[in-house]
Amino acid sequence: MEALIRQLQYQTISLSEMGKVRLMKRVDTKYVISRRQLEFLLERLPAYYFVQEIDGRCSMPYYTLYYDTPDRDMYHDHRRGRSNRKKIRIRIYRHSGQAYLEVKHKSGNGRTSKHRQAVESEHHHLPLSAEFLQKHCQYELPQLQRTIENNFERITLVSKNMDERVTIDTALRYRNHQTHQTCSLDDLVIIELKRNGHRYSRLREVLNDMLVSSSSFSKYCVGMILTDNTLKQNNFKEKLHPLSYRVPSLRQCYER
Repeated sequence: MEALIRQLQYQTISLSEMGKVRLMKRVDTKYVISRRQLEFLLERLPAYYFVQEIDGRCSMPYYTLYYDTPDRDMYHDHRRGRSNRKKIRIRIYRHSGQAYLEVKHKSGNGRTSKHRQAVESEHHHLPLSAEFLQKHCQYELPQLQRTIENNFERITLVSKNMDERVTIDTALRYRNHQTHQTCSLDDLVIIELKRNGHRYSRLREVLNDMLVSSSSFSKYCVGMILTDNTLKQNNFKEKLHPLSYRVPSLRQCYER
């Protein structure tokens, strides 16, 4: 996608300038589309959005390592639709080498918060902080184990009104630390729209014209479905089935 962004002559914005985007009443909306649809979408946005550029790059590599209990409590909380749930992960920004231990919390009112602390960037030797975990979640260090990792590429757009941010994730690849199975979703694109309240969004308007509705999508849970046949999966399969008509690789989720 880097070449297409250049070809479409998007204006760029730096990481420091991104700090001007103040989302005081933030509303997050997620969409799932195919790579072909992404090309169509990007062609219709250059007049309305900047693209974030770091060290001459617009598409940034990310690495994530998730932790869960041996019984996969966090996976099952999400599968059951539990409103108050957490995810624990290591996130590495490969372009800079920065790494963070993060706890994401979705509360009963639907809001998502994230707490994080910096850690060493060599992920094979990352320690989990017992003190940090005790402060931000109910799980203790001995209860947790590595479950699955993923790699993906991210493009970040910012509206020229500076009231909206968009992340576009592509090239999603998984490796399960317990089953040792791997999986790729090369035709999948995950878009997350973060805007100030319910203000007008050109991206949302184009997606509506494309007949693309918002979708819930968990990178962690989908990766677990694809790499661990022992898990209960029916609730997720029902949600993923409609998406597979535009993203064929998702069919492997419900055909397993």
